[in-house]
Amino acid sequence: LHQVELKYRIVADFNYDWEYWKHRDGTLRYVSPSCDRISGYQPEAFIERPDLLREIIAPEDRDLWDGHDCDSLEKPGTRECQFRVKRPDGTIRWVEHVCQPVTDAAGKYIGIRASNRDITLRKDSERQEQQHRDELAHVMRVATLGELTSSLAHEFNQPLNAVLNNAQAGLRFLHRETPDLAEVEAALQDIARDGKRASAVIQGL
Repeated sequence: LHQVELKYRIVADFNYDWEYWKHRDGTLRYVSPSCDRISGYQPEAFIERPDLLREIIAPEDRDLWDGHDCDSLEKPGTRECQFRVKRPDGTIRWVEHVCQPVTDAAGKYIGIRASNRDITLRKDSERQEQQHRDELAHVMRVATLGELTSSLAHEFNQPLNAVLNNAQAGLRFLHRETPDLAEVEAALQDIARDGKRASAVIQGL
């Protein structure tokens, strides 16, 4: 019995993740030492205060924790959720929690077996990747806007230059000793045509 206990104690105590076994009465019968690395609290603190885990969960994640239904016996199987915990030093760690009901040889429910894994680095990487994607999307939007602006400038400059040239020509025709009204009329028609062209560009947008 001693050898068997030693074997399973080694397996449990040297697990990298924070493991625990909760009895059906709500008491914690075992908490692995790795909880200190993740949460900043010793195993004894959780055993003495089973509600300590919920207390250190970030307030904005507690509803998620309460709703993950780990103690439900109506739906056997594993439960998973992710939440943040606040360590005594104030730092925040992301935890991936997995739990499932435990039964004895006769199939009788005897408690919950759970595992908590520190996924802070993964979450940080995901956040950085999202930030990079957002920055790339911003660069793409700026580049697209630059291309659009260049295209608009080209589309507008042509009719505007034509309007300006025809207006100057019309003024010259009017300022002659004998105004050339036919040329003025032609210039005004060109101005009207180019104005419609610019209007069409705007409507197309």
